[in-house]
Amino acid sequence: MAIPEPTSELWLRAKAMGATWPLSNEETAHALADSWRRTGAEYGKAAEHSLNSVNADWPDAAGTVFTGLVRHHLQRAATTGTDMGELARRADVFANEVATAKDAIVKLLDANAERYAGITGIGEDLRRNAFAQQLAGEVNRLVSDAAGRITGGPALGGPPSPPPGGSPQDVHTWWLSLGDGDRSRLVAEDPDLIRNLDGVPATARDLANRNVLERELAALRAERGELAELITRYPDLTSSQDMRMMQLDKQIAALESLRGKTTEQGYYLLGLDTAGDGKAIVAYGNPDEAANVATFVPGVGASLSTIDGELNRATTLADGAGGIKEGRVAVIAWVGYDTPDNIASALSPTYAADAGVALDRFHDGLRVTAHGAHLSAVGHSYGSTTIAHAAQAHSLAADDLVLVSSPGAWTQHVSDLRLDGVNPEDVGSRVHATTAPSDAIDEWSNFEVPKYEPSTQDPDPPTVDPILGRDPTNPLYGARVFESSPGWKNSQGVAPDPHMAPLERDHPAVDEIGEIINGNR
Repeated sequence: MAIPEPTSELWLRAKAMGATWPLSNEETAHALADSWRRTGAEYGKAAEHSLNSVNADWPDAAGTVFTGLVRHHLQRAATTGTDMGELARRADVFANEVATAKDAIVKLLDANAERYAGITGIGEDLRRNAFAQQLAGEVNRLVSDAAGRITGGPALGGPPSPPPGGSPQDVHTWWLSLGDGDRSRLVAEDPDLIRNLDGVPATARDLANRNVLERELAALRAERGELAELITRYPDLTSSQDMRMMQLDKQIAALESLRGKTTEQGYYLLGLDTAGDGKAIVAYGNPDEAANVATFVPGVGASLSTIDGELNRATTLADGAGGIKEGRVAVIAWVGYDTPDNIASALSPTYAADAGVALDRFHDGLRVTAHGAHLSAVGHSYGSTTIAHAAQAHSLAADDLVLVSSPGAWTQHVSDLRLDGVNPEDVGSRVHATTAPSDAIDEWSNFEVPKYEPSTQDPDPPTVDPILGRDPTNPLYGARVFESSPGWKNSQGVAPDPHMAPLERDHPAVDEIGEIINGNR
C-alpha cells in the first residue's frame, strides 16, 4: 500500500508554505516494473531463437537473405529486452525513492510535532507560519534530492556520453566507468564519438578509427570519381581541380597503406581526419603499455598524404631507442595539425599557435593512459616550433623535448618553457636540440636583432630572434645541444639532405634521440 499523505495541522500549514508531497504511487511503479521485467524476459527468449533449422531447410540465396533479415530482428529483440530490463530497474529505483521521500517527510513531521504544538501565546500564528516555512524548505530538499537520484542515470539504448568539454582525465575517468559491453558498443556503433578523443585508450581508438577507415576511403574514391568525370567533361577547368585530383590520389594511397598496417605489426591508428589536407595520428608500439613514449611532430608539408614517410621516421626513432618489443618503446607520428604548405608559410607562427592546444591535449591524454611512462616530444623543423609553443603556452605534459633542425623555439630562452612534472630550474637539462652544421635552415634561424635601440648607456643591448623564436642550438638559448655529424653518409654511401639527416636510420643523432626517449639523458 502506498504511503498516504499526512493530514496533520503542521503538514497542512507547511503545504500552504510551499511544501510538496510526491504524487506518484510507489506501488503502481513497482507493478509497472514487474510488467516491464516480464516483457523484457520474453524479448530475451525470442532473441535466443536458433536459426539452424532455417539454414538447413532453406539454404539457397533467398533463404540467406531471409535469414539475414531474421537475424537483424532477433538482434533488435535482444536490445529491446535489455532496454526493457533497464526500464524495469529504473521503475523500481523510482518507486523506492518515492517511498523513501514520503517516509522521510512523515518522520520529519513526527519529529517536529511536539515543538510545533509548543508554539503558543503572543504572535502564535506568525511564529507557527515561520516554523512551517522552515519545515517546508527541508521537505522540498528531501524531494529534490530524491529527484536528482532518480534522473541521474544514463540514457536508455546506449552508454552515457563523455563529459562535454571535459579534460582528458575526465574522459579517461568516464571510460573506466563503462562496462565492457558499453565500450564495445561505442567502438562498433558510434566510433566517431571516441576515435579522436584524448583520454580514451589506444586500443579502443585504433578499433574505432579502423571502423571508419573504409567509410572514409569510399568517400574519397567517390569524390575522385565525380571529379574525374567533371574534368573529362570540362577539360579546361582550372588547375585547382588537377591539384585536388593529385591530393585525392595521395590520400587514397595513404588510407590504403594505413589499412595494411595492423596492430599485429605494432601500429595503432589514434586519429584520422580526411578534410582538407587531412590529418593522421599513428603509433608504432602501444603507447598505453610502453615504458617510454615519444610523440614525433613533423613540419612543413606534412599531412595525411605524407603519413607513410612520417611513420617511417617514427619507426626509425623507435628502433633507435631499442624497438617496440616487450613494451619498451612507442613512438607516435603526430600529424594532428594543419602544417605550413611551404617555406614562406613557415615564417608564420600561426600554425604552431593553432597546433599548440591540440598537442597539449594529446599529451595530457597520454599522461593519463600511458600509466607512468616516460614521455618525450620530438619535433623536426617547424614541428619543433610547434612543440615549443605548446610547452610555453600550455605547459606540455612531457619529461623531455627534442628540437631537431629547428627554425626557432618560439621563445628566447629555455626558461620560458614549462613541462608538467619537471621543476622549472631543471627544464634546461630536459630540452635537447641539434641541427646539422650545413643545414640551410641554420642561415635564417639565427636572425638576431637588438632587443631595444642601442644607447650611450647600453651600446650593445641583448638580442632576440623576432620571427619564430631563438634557434635552440644557439648557446644563448640555454638548451642541451648534441651534435649532428657533419658530412654523414648512409649505408648506400649517400650524404642526405642535412635538414633531414638527423632522422635517417643509423645516423648518430638517432641513437642520441633514442637515449633521450628512454630517459637516459
